[in-house]
Amino acid sequence: MSSWNRWYRIAGLRLAIKSDVGDPTPYLPGAMSAFSLPLDIEHDAQPGERLGEEGEIEITGVPLRAPGSEPPPSSPDLAVILYEDEEAHADPLRRFSPPRFALLREREDLVFAAVPGGSGACPRYEGGRERAPVKPLGLVQETGSGRMGMPPLDRSWRIPEEEEAVREALQAFVKACLQLRLLHSGGTMAHAAGVSIGGEGFLLTGHTRTGKTTLSRQFPRESVLGDDLVAVREERGAFFLYGTPWPGREGGAVCYGGLPLRAAFLLHPELPRGLRRRRPGDSLAELSANAPRLGHPGEESNLLDIFSRLLEKVPIYELSLGLGDDAIAFFERVSAREEKEEEGGDDGPPGS
Repeated sequence: MSSWNRWYRIAGLRLAIKSDVGDPTPYLPGAMSAFSLPLDIEHDAQPGERLGEEGEIEITGVPLRAPGSEPPPSSPDLAVILYEDEEAHADPLRRFSPPRFALLREREDLVFAAVPGGSGACPRYEGGRERAPVKPLGLVQETGSGRMGMPPLDRSWRIPEEEEAVREALQAFVKACLQLRLLHSGGTMAHAAGVSIGGEGFLLTGHTRTGKTTLSRQFPRESVLGDDLVAVREERGAFFLYGTPWPGREGGAVCYGGLPLRAAFLLHPELPRGLRRRRPGDSLAELSANAPRLGHPGEESNLLDIFSRLLEKVPIYELSLGLGDDAIAFFERVSAREEKEEEGGDDGPPGS
């Protein structure tokens, strides 16, 4: 089976995916192609790499970098390598079930594993001793590069559930690698919507059913970075907002992004209508709660550190809208700095 590889840029990071089990494109997010780097990107071949006939970069055994090492400019920021695994080949459904995953510590490595009870719910896999019915599927380094065994991807599936199990596991693995690299690079993914106004990014976050997708639909599609999973990352002393290839269940818009983060809105439809400035200390726990958890040691402290720095640089607002309120007007007021400066003040709905 021929080797397949592609490069992508997500949240400002260069991701290389190399597969020895066939083309994984049908199993990656449908929007992944929008994040693909062109085949003629400038690239100086490094040891273990060479340019293919069509310009793709063939990763012929790139070692996973040691924690703390930085890649040379022409190397990917992280590499995901897929190789053939006999157990996955024989019974994909059994191999990748249950469809819930976490990163767990095993000696010096992080294990990507299928776990019962949800992501991050089984942190008792330590020191190589399995204390709960977790199922190791792949290995990931601290800097995000990882390897996972897969079945051949050009096969005929016996039942649709096999194909879906492979798709869920592959996307979860890529997402886990990206999140780990983001944490290593001063950023994180967030369960939130992201929109742009006048070249600035705005983050809309809140618990399930607080209206993230509904609000993002008020904006032109080209202004929506994502309606379910976006990324924030500190670069050059400022925070930037990015889209990711994962839209919500309703298949909303996604695009690359990379906009300066102007403000974050905590959505609270249960509160009185209006826009209120939040104290940084009151926002830390709520912002952090909307970041994905992978379950590995050090994750919580990393997230708290990232959001603490974000709160020093980005204003946070509490937003509650009623049916028919114009969300764009609220965002434009913040962008133009027309909101009241009094902490905790309520501006009320525009035009009221």
